[in-house]
Order: sequence, then C-alpha cells, then structure tokens
Amino acid sequence: MNKTITHYPELTAIQRDKMSYPTRILMQRGRLNKDILDFGCGHGRDTLELQKSGYCVDKYDKYHHPQFPQKKYDTILCHYVLNVLEKADQSKVLAEVSLLLKQGGKAYFTVRRDVFRPGVRIHKYHQKPTYQCNVVLPFTSFLRTEHCEIYEYTKPSDSWLIAETISVAAIWKNNKVQYQKKEAVNARTDKAIALLKEVLGEERSQCFIPKQNTNLYERKNSLRLRKYDYAQEGVYFITINVYQFKSVFGRIINGEMHLNPLGEMVKREWLNSDNIRDNIKLEAFIIMPNHFHGIIIIKHPARKLSLEDRKSLSPSEDIPAIIRGFKGATTKQAWAMGYDKNKSLWQRNFYDIIIRDQDHLKNTIAYINNNPSNYKK
Repeated sequence: MNKTITHYPELTAIQRDKMSYPTRILMQRGRLNKDILDFGCGHGRDTLELQKSGYCVDKYDKYHHPQFPQKKYDTILCHYVLNVLEKADQSKVLAEVSLLLKQGGKAYFTVRRDVFRPGVRIHKYHQKPTYQCNVVLPFTSFLRTEHCEIYEYTKPSDSWLIAETISVAAIWKNNKVQYQKKEAVNARTDKAIALLKEVLGEERSQCFIPKQNTNLYERKNSLRLRKYDYAQEGVYFITINVYQFKSVFGRIINGEMHLNPLGEMVKREWLNSDNIRDNIKLEAFIIMPNHFHGIIIIKHPARKLSLEDRKSLSPSEDIPAIIRGFKGATTKQAWAMGYDKNKSLWQRNFYDIIIRDQDHLKNTIAYINNNPSNYKK
C-alpha cells in the first residue's frame, strides 16, 4: 500500500447491538476462562454482554477505551483487529497481547476471511480512508468459516518469558531483559527486537517487567537480609500477597477500598499487633483486594540480646516473627469464617523494604495512601 496515505483504523469499529459471532462461539465452547480481556474492544458491546453473562472481563481499545491494562489475564479476545493494521502494528498487537497474558493463558485472534480487495478504501459513512488486509497466523486454527477464522495462541508456561512476537521472545535472565531469537537471524528478527524494545520501554508496560535486584534491602528472601538484625530500631515497609493473588478482601469502587468481612478481620488483626507489642508502632497501611501494605516502626529492641542469641531464640518482637504471627492469626480466623481450609490465606514469605530516611518514609506513605486509586483490577 502507499505509505503516504493516512488511514483510520478506529473507524472500522462496528456499533453492535449484540455479542459478536466469535465471542459467542468461544463462550458456547467453554473457552472463556477466569479473568478475560477484550483487546481491541471497539465500542465495547462484547465486554458488556459478557459482563451481563457473569464473566469477569475488562476492555481495552487504543482509540475507544485507551487505558492500558495493568494486570495479566487468563483469556484474551482480539477480534477483527489485525485485519485493519499494517504489518508493524500487527506485530505490536501480538507482542502486547503476549505481554498481558498469564503464563499458560490463551488468546483468540479472529481475522476476516472475506477481504477480497485488500488495501485502502474510503469508509462508506465517514468518508475517510480505512485499510483492510488478509492475515495468516502461525497459531492453531480453532475455527474457520467463509467469513472469519479464529486462531488460538497459548503463552508458554516458562516463568522467565515476558512477551514474544512470532520471531523473537523477550525474557528475564541474569537480572535484565534479554531478547531470544526463535528463528535464524534475518531482517524480520531485527525489526521484532526493536519492536519489543519499544513495547517494553513504554511506561505503561513497566509493571510487567521484573525489577532489578540492585538493593539488598529490597528483596524477597526467606532468610531476609543476611546478618541484619530485624529486631533493632528501624522503619520497615511490608508487603504480603494473598495466595495465588486471589481478590478476597473486598473491592475498589471509585478509587476507594471497600472491605468485606474477611478484609475487616485482617484490619482488626493488624491493628492488634500494636496492642500486644509495646516496642512497635504502626504507620500507614492499606488492605487491597489481593495484597497488603503496611509500615512497622520498631521503637526500641524489646530485649537486649546479641544477634547470635536472636537466631536461636527467634524473639517474637522481630519483623519476621511479627509477620508470621499476623499471617497465622488471620489464616486461622479466615478458616473459622469459612475460607477453604485446604488453602493458605497468604503466599509464603513476604517482601520488606528498610526505609532509609524521612523522604523515603514520606514517599512510601504516599504510595500506600494512593494504592486504591492506582489499582487496576
């Protein structure tokens, strides 16, 4: 096509009054699992109809619903998007969908099979140029009719995979993003690497990229920071995640966290930590649907013990023991409230950051207080 012609993909979005054919077929065949994203949703009719049917579904469209998701999904729908894009933009969509999929998650790409005059044409109603092309993908063909074809893509289960295109994968290795070619080096792989770098370099993609472990104080480790006395005076920022990141403590509504009974119980137990220990003070905290943030200040060591003595006695006043007690108490109460006794309430271990100064503390408190308004379900 003539590259000088500007065309308008957003004009190809159809104002539907019912669920689209591909989504209806996938629903009938039981392919819509758990958290779902309608990628390239257009005006959002499929999203609305799926929500009416009881599915947990979010929507994203570059033009009509442009807030990029900040979580990963089990199932992603991408209907009739690739046909209206040029090659480079098609590859970007494939990379973004891969980025947004959980490991082992599935994406369904629907493409038209009735494009008989590929290229630029003038839109019948808007009288502006639009573009249509035929698309063939190297994925499993789930269904083909005379009008469309649905491809099924499964994201590999490798935990180090961040995102991929047809020819290149972005992986996390040796504490940084690396690019792994899936075929012989050629012009396409070089372009794919550049495209992946562009996608991963965008601010909206940063939450999907593992953080470099450049600060020993900021890491998850069952032994915590080696040779550090977690019973000494200090300010500690704690994060604890719910088991399997399940949203169990309530909902975010209009940027505010609304706790359910389980969340209220966790709140009571956290505040009780302050009551049963006279050497600590609790600062800002927030209970989110699937995780917890809180600041603990150890005002003074509860006992005058050497570090070696602390190792053997495991005093209840150090940070790991405080969190262990909190997690144990809340889990037992959750079970008493009907939570599945075969499952832990919390993930194993926790994250800690040792707060260095007043500015660090101020920024951390702001982060905690703004968590609900910044949260993407």
